[in-house]
Amino acid sequence: LDVRRDFAAPLGGEFAFAVDGPIVPTPSWKMIVEVYDQARLQQTFERVVEELNKHAAKSNLKGLVWEREDAGNGRIFYTLKSADFGMAIHYAYDSGYFIGAPSRALIERAIEYRQTGITLARSPRFTAQLPSDGNANFSAVFYQNLAPLFAPLADRVASKLPEQEREAFKAAGANAVPTLAYVYAQGDRITVAADSDGGGPFGLSPASLLGGPNAFGMQHILMQALGAKDATK
Repeated sequence: LDVRRDFAAPLGGEFAFAVDGPIVPTPSWKMIVEVYDQARLQQTFERVVEELNKHAAKSNLKGLVWEREDAGNGRIFYTLKSADFGMAIHYAYDSGYFIGAPSRALIERAIEYRQTGITLARSPRFTAQLPSDGNANFSAVFYQNLAPLFAPLADRVASKLPEQEREAFKAAGANAVPTLAYVYAQGDRITVAADSDGGGPFGLSPASLLGGPNAFGMQHILMQALGAKDATK
C-alpha cells in the first residue's frame, strides 16, 4: 500500500468529527470526510482488511467481516465488524463524502439533515457566536454545545464520582454554554481565536486548545465518570 496514492489521493480537504446525540452507553459520534475517488478509497479499505485478516489468522483470530446492503437508491451501506470482539463501524458514501458512525441510523440521519438543510451552519446558537467581523472563512473550527447532554449523563454516572467531582459535574451542567473556537491558516502564521475566556466548564480557549495548563479540566471528570460506569457492568 502506498499512503499517498491509496489513502491521501482519494480524499479531499474537508474533515469533520462530531458527537451529536447521547454519549452513553454508546457515544453518537460521526466522522465525515470529503472523498474525490470513492472507488479507489473503497478498494484501499478492502485491501487493508484483507491484509489484517491474514495477520489475524496467524493468531487464530477470525478478523474483520464485511457486510454490504444496497439501499435501492444507488447508495450502499457498509458494515465492518470484528468477529472476535463484537465492535463494528457503519459507513456510506453520499454527495462526495464518506460518513462513518456506530450505527446505520446515525448515518441516515446525517444524510437527511444535509438534504433538508438542518446543518450546523444554520444553527442560531452557532451563528450567534461567529466572529463579529464576519470573517467565517475558517481553516478549522471547534464547537461545543454540551448542555443538552449533561442531564442524562448526570443521571447515569455522576453518582459514581467522588463528592467534589460530582459537585463540579453538576455545576458544569448548570453553567454550560455553547462555545466556539476557530483557526485561520495564513501564509506565514496560524491565528487561533475563541469566544470564551477559558473560564467555562471545558476551559475552551486558545491556550487550552494548544495544551496549556488545566486544558479541558472537565474532560478528566467525564472520563472518570464513564470509566466508573463501565466498571459497574
